Amino acid sequence: MSGTGAAGSGPKRQALHTQLRALRERAEWDRKTPSASVAQNSLQRAVRGTGVQGAEQFAEHWVSGWAPPLGEAEKFVVPNEDEVMLAVVAVWSHWAGECALTAEGTLDPRWRRMNEAFWIAKLADAREELDDDGARLPGHEGSLDTGPIETPWSGSSGVRNEIRGGNFYGSVFMGRDVGIAPNAAFVHGGGGRGDRFPPPPRAPKLPEWVVDREQVDEVVHLLCPRGPWWRGRRHRPVRGSTVGLTTAVHGAGGFGKTTLADLVRTDPRVRSAFGGRVYAVTVGRDVRSREAVAGAAHRAALLFDRAAPAEADPVRAGEVLAEVLERAGPVLLVIDDVWEAEQLAPFLVGAPECLRMVTTRRPSALPAGHRPVLVDRMTEGQARAVLTHGGLVLPASEVDRLVVATGRWALLLRLANRNLARQAATGADVGAAARRLLQRLEAQGPADLDRGGDRSASVRASIEASTALLPPGGPRRFLELGVFAEDELVPVPVAAALWRATAGLAEDQARELCAAMADLSLLSLDPAVPGGALSLHDVVRDHLRATARDDLPALNANLLDALATDLPKAPTATGAGLQVPAWWQTSHGYLLDHLVGHLLDASRAEAAEALAGDLRWVRTRLH
Repeated sequence: MSGTGAAGSGPKRQALHTQLRALRERAEWDRKTPSASVAQNSLQRAVRGTGVQGAEQFAEHWVSGWAPPLGEAEKFVVPNEDEVMLAVVAVWSHWAGECALTAEGTLDPRWRRMNEAFWIAKLADAREELDDDGARLPGHEGSLDTGPIETPWSGSSGVRNEIRGGNFYGSVFMGRDVGIAPNAAFVHGGGGRGDRFPPPPRAPKLPEWVVDREQVDEVVHLLCPRGPWWRGRRHRPVRGSTVGLTTAVHGAGGFGKTTLADLVRTDPRVRSAFGGRVYAVTVGRDVRSREAVAGAAHRAALLFDRAAPAEADPVRAGEVLAEVLERAGPVLLVIDDVWEAEQLAPFLVGAPECLRMVTTRRPSALPAGHRPVLVDRMTEGQARAVLTHGGLVLPASEVDRLVVATGRWALLLRLANRNLARQAATGADVGAAARRLLQRLEAQGPADLDRGGDRSASVRASIEASTALLPPGGPRRFLELGVFAEDELVPVPVAAALWRATAGLAEDQARELCAAMADLSLLSLDPAVPGGALSLHDVVRDHLRATARDDLPALNANLLDALATDLPKAPTATGAGLQVPAWWQTSHGYLLDHLVGHLLDASRAEAAEALAGDLRWVRTRLH
């Protein structure tokens, strides 16, 4: 077997084994689909396909020694092959939903850069412990200590989680601490209760153009104060603390707060510290009423317990969420796009072992004592990387001017990149295209955010430059998307229904138009959602709604009439002989959440009131 000895009772070897085994379990659970195999020979082929040094000699039985089940912990041996073990970790991470491998099956350079030092350091710790103990032989008599292990969240309270055999979902933190979820219901295969208690979500998939931001390390330091990188730092958050990601410019969006939060969620140090138990919920500006705030808290509770009761009162909804989080143990909860303190309040109740990370444009929405992290505009180097992503070659003078004209604003930089890449793909002179784009941007004035420049004008110029590349009628169709709710995945068939009403587009034409818009980064497409779904950045949506303000009632009416044609008619709840669309038969979850809002925006208040009180609608929404 390729290893240097059994784990014995050393905490560093124990930590390494715990991490490897937890990663293996998560990977194999996520991989268990009718079309995918978790057999050892599948792992062997994948590891050899990475091409790392020594991969050709990778043997199936090595993993049985590197990550044996908990009941066979005494069989654990410390791997000898750094590169091969890193390849195994990469394959498992890829199976678990992270972008660890390229399309060719080799190690993704970005993933390697973020993970290599982490794993090699843990291996070195385990080997050093072996040297100290003299445990060199595979037959070394010893077993893993399955007594209490202090977690990274023990802190001054002295709270300890325990591993007492059986299933658990654990993690190590740089080979020194182990965090255990005390509720076995959250473990994959945890006693058949998975239908109610879902497993931890996969790490979000980051777009290829995303660049590293220096604030990631700052957030990691705040969330995970036990790592060796923390030495010399002054502040250490206590359990239950809140880290706030906000902007240095009041009211500015598009700086990359959500993207930075996603970078943190995918960071191996964070995922290891929390055992992959990192959750996220989006609030949004449109969540204003007490019922809507309570609904946002309920959505968060459902991430942990599908049977969590819904409450109309935000205080009670916060108590329900707190109860769920108390059972969950140490987790990281990301609360994205908060606008008001009242929106955040239900998420901050109780659950001292839950760490919260909040993104907001308004620091006043954050609780007292939070640890702020300012997400400002990009550095010049980061701005150039985004602007020239994908091998886009631009004259240096145009790059310099575009960096200034976009104000190093992540959203505008990405729009500029996709605009120029789209033109380059047609054989256009990229330098000339850059100068035309600059004329549009500079005519509005540079996006000088430090001096209160007109951000809306810069957004308008960038969007208009991109929509000009759409086919005839495309700019108007894009404008019409402002009718949809904020921070939501909108089913492509629903958007297609709108365009069928406003422009007579067939669904295949609507999908082609969506793809063209996504290629220009005007919107995002999620093909993993059945039927496909699109989403808009809230800054872009704000622009669309401001531009089409006078048309929104008619657009909502067009959308409703188009969707109604796909549903049967049914008697009204009053039985007055009238017929109404059977909205409760819709297959789109988006409509179940936002149909009443669209009726109100279409100036159909009476229909909205009747629908909200219709038991057929209420029953469908509750189930």
